[in-house]
Amino acid sequence: LAFVLDPRQIFVLLSLQIDLKHANPDRVEKQIEKVFDIPKEECIRISAKLGTNIDRVLEAVVEKIPPPRANISDPMRALVFDSTYDHYRGVIASIALFDGLVQKGDKIMSSYTKKVYEVNEVGILRPDQYPVERLCAGQVGYLIAGMKEVKEAQIGDTLYLQKQPVEPLAGFKPAKPMVFAGMYPVDQSEYTNLRKAVEKLTLNDSSVTVHRDSSPALGAGWR
Repeated sequence: LAFVLDPRQIFVLLSLQIDLKHANPDRVEKQIEKVFDIPKEECIRISAKLGTNIDRVLEAVVEKIPPPRANISDPMRALVFDSTYDHYRGVIASIALFDGLVQKGDKIMSSYTKKVYEVNEVGILRPDQYPVERLCAGQVGYLIAGMKEVKEAQIGDTLYLQKQPVEPLAGFKPAKPMVFAGMYPVDQSEYTNLRKAVEKLTLNDSSVTVHRDSSPALGAGWR
């Protein structure tokens, strides 16, 4: 039984680590064909360690993945697809610019939180962060705008210029908790250390939500 795939999705299939002793690319390719109903002939056997067929991967990306449809003259509209937290610079949002351009000093707004930020830095990844004067439609890069928590950079959110509101990009849904847990220190004197550890976790993962909890049997903790 094959999975139902979105016809808009484009795949570049890779059979990885073929240099390993116990690698079995023939079996893997048959599984891909059976499960996803994609011809095994389309699978590229690669080894990053040996550099085998890496050139074919790059060629397949160029051939199969179309260039972005973007218009620099339209109002700025950017998709947040990832974020990290830096203790010195705050939240660093990874964005894909669909329309317009963004540069240092611009006032931007989040479609989800409705908060306004001033852009402090934009740049591209090479793979290290490399600041640039501006990001234009069709580019992927990062943006720093004084966000204090990664929850302010929700994955799938749309950023736009404060003075030029736009229709948010389709498909965004706030992260919904799926796993729940309660944490209580064995020794209540360790509560402060647990709180600091939980705060570090929430700084780097926007999908984690926590609130203080108290149990007659376990004492103070977090849920």
